[in-house]
Order: sequence, then C-alpha cells, then structure tokens
Amino acid sequence: MTNDLEQRAREALEFVPTSGVDELSSVYGEALKYGLEHGLYSQTDVDSAQVRFREFKAREALKFVPTSGVDELSQRSKEGLKYGLEHGLYSQTDVDSAQERYEKSKKKR
Repeated sequence: MTNDLEQRAREALEFVPTSGVDELSSVYGEALKYGLEHGLYSQTDVDSAQVRFREFKAREALKFVPTSGVDELSQRSKEGLKYGLEHGLYSQTDVDSAQERYEKSKKKR
C-alpha cells in the first residue's frame, strides 16, 4: 500500500508542470501532500514545478494572441500573459507584435 501511495505522490509532482497545483484532482492533491509530508520531495521541488507550469501557461497565452487578440483571451490566459511579461519570458514588444498580427488577420476577414 505504501508503494502505491509513494508512486501516486511522485506522479502528482510530475503533473504539476502541466496542470498546476490548483488544478490537480483531489486524489493527486492528497498524493502531493503525502509526498511532502513523507519527504519524497521538498516544497522547493513543488514550487519549482509550479513555476514551470506558470511559464508554460504564459508561453501558451502569447501563442493565442495572434488568433484571438489580447482582449479576447480568457482571464486565465490574460494572467499567464501578465506573468510572462513580469518574469521576462517575453517583452511588451512581443505581445504588441502578436496583437498586430491579430489585427492584420482580422482586417482580412
């Protein structure tokens, strides 16, 4: 039984970079807690995985700008875009360029 819990805890940590801590299912959320409590990994490991998730979401948000425009992004994508700007993943010039591509494609329609 312990091996199953440890395995699930390790899987939970692996899911954080793609789903984020807040989006883990309750089962994996509990498994993540188990892993922390039993020293399978540290809070630093979880935090690092969460940063990778935020960076992933920020880059994804920028990819949506040329097709939907900044104003039409979901709230979550807007937060990702803001995170990317604040943490230097890209510049305002990159966002503006993506928005310009959106505006040009909108005019062609």
